[in-house]
Amino acid sequence: MSEDLFEKYFLGTLDPGETEELKRVLRGGEAGRRAFTDFLQERSLLVRVCGEATVAATAGAEAEAHPSRTAIRPAARAPIKVRTDRTRASGPRLAPAARDIRPRGWWITAWAAAILVMLGMLIEGQFGFVRLRDIPRAPVAVLQSAGGTVLAISRAGLSRAVTPGHAFAAGDRVQTRGAEAYAVVLCAEWARLRLEADAELVLAPPAPGAAPAGRALEVALPAGVLKADVPKAESRRLRITTPHAEITVVGTRFSVAVAARATRTEMDEGTVRVRNLRTHESFDLHEGYYALVGESSVVAARYVVPSPPPAEPVPVPVEKPAAGLLALYTFEEGRGTTIHDRSGADPPLDLTLDSPRAVRWLPGGGLTLVSPVLIVSPTPARTIISACRETDEITIEAWVKPWRARVEAELGRLVGVSADPYHHNFMLAQGHDTGRGGSAIYDFRLRTPVSDPVGKPGLMSPDGSLRAEVTYVVCVGDAAGNRRIYLNGTQVASDRRGGDFAGWDPAYHLVMGNEYTRDRPWRGTYYRVAIHNRALSPEEIHQNYAAFTPRTAQDTSADKLFDRLAR
Repeated sequence: MSEDLFEKYFLGTLDPGETEELKRVLRGGEAGRRAFTDFLQERSLLVRVCGEATVAATAGAEAEAHPSRTAIRPAARAPIKVRTDRTRASGPRLAPAARDIRPRGWWITAWAAAILVMLGMLIEGQFGFVRLRDIPRAPVAVLQSAGGTVLAISRAGLSRAVTPGHAFAAGDRVQTRGAEAYAVVLCAEWARLRLEADAELVLAPPAPGAAPAGRALEVALPAGVLKADVPKAESRRLRITTPHAEITVVGTRFSVAVAARATRTEMDEGTVRVRNLRTHESFDLHEGYYALVGESSVVAARYVVPSPPPAEPVPVPVEKPAAGLLALYTFEEGRGTTIHDRSGADPPLDLTLDSPRAVRWLPGGGLTLVSPVLIVSPTPARTIISACRETDEITIEAWVKPWRARVEAELGRLVGVSADPYHHNFMLAQGHDTGRGGSAIYDFRLRTPVSDPVGKPGLMSPDGSLRAEVTYVVCVGDAAGNRRIYLNGTQVASDRRGGDFAGWDPAYHLVMGNEYTRDRPWRGTYYRVAIHNRALSPEEIHQNYAAFTPRTAQDTSADKLFDRLAR
């Protein structure tokens, strides 16, 4: 039955009902599509050798003789005889002879025909002849680098995972799937666009009628975060459209974040024009500012821009040493790439961040990680490791605010001592427990003789306990093998695993916000982090919670509005 449909397709005699049946055959599985492709090859060979009329006549005669099977496939297998009337110069006239024709290069024609037909089906979504004008003539963007799962979705809705080097055509969509995913796309060889986790970018065609020199590169950002780097040139313009706003760029570095009911544009360098698509209100946004475009208004506010380093060294205030305090970070530097240890330990374990543009210092103390960044101690954390091995106890205190309370594909590292994602002495992370529903939790891991090198199994806070708000998180491990997690002064999880810290590796470094491999990013705000080599009591934890309140007055009304609209 399928071969009859294939034959009628080429003879142009399919009725509407048979057309639908052919569609079902080709959509039904790989076997049907392969049979159709084989038929195309044989059909192309017959047409090339015998001509269209001969093949059609043979098909009709064979169909009458054998109604239950197609005439094309047997004819393709039989030797093809061609009569010849050539005679010798001398001697009697010979009877007509026959010889086998073995066409050369037939497979090239066959595969070309098959590819064209399949392209027609993919592009048009129906089974008709290919319209060459619908095939993209040239790519408009190339995937430079990527991490995690990156998908390319064509205009016809076909989706596939792609790797660096993939070329995108106008109208294609780029999607990043999962918290660890990102994609760097080079558009028109001059605009570098970085798509962050769980985002989507649509590569729109150029504006019609525009001259090549003055043509605007247009993209759409339906969801997620996009960072753009556009070189300055009068003839080069980038236009980004979100559900709420239109941003026109002429040479700048900036980022765009799309929430459910608002779009935030944040300037690193240069100027862009922002327009509300509903009210048509617009204004120029300059370096050091951000704009929040909602459904009915535009809010502009200034964020803190890091000041240049001072000419003279700035004294670093040091806290009065407390019993068992090994490291303390208050994030009060306000600028630069060094985070000082204020615990009074000798020597102090200062930290270095590798990307100043990925963070925002907050007035009064605090550091917000707005994109992936690694904060790490330049030297191994030997003081912390040796002191904790002596007592077999540890307490981690962290005043933090996660950027969003959502499931992460991989554990985002808040603080830990490790070498890579698979070797830790201890770790506090943001993640999810698939066995308990999959909503966001805090994960506390300690390496002991009864754990693996990662510290599994870890102790997890209750399902859904991680929220996008300032939280005092405390993780405690004592010499008896007990582990406990406290949130805002209240114990929320505990277990008993046993074991000591004798197996801790003294060569590991203290890390925050990521792993050394830079593939476990955490995003949010640090207000204070402390590490002790003793187990704080519940009374001490409650007292510390009551004694310290992060200064969050620097959060502008636009920040709070965006946080509310993003949920």
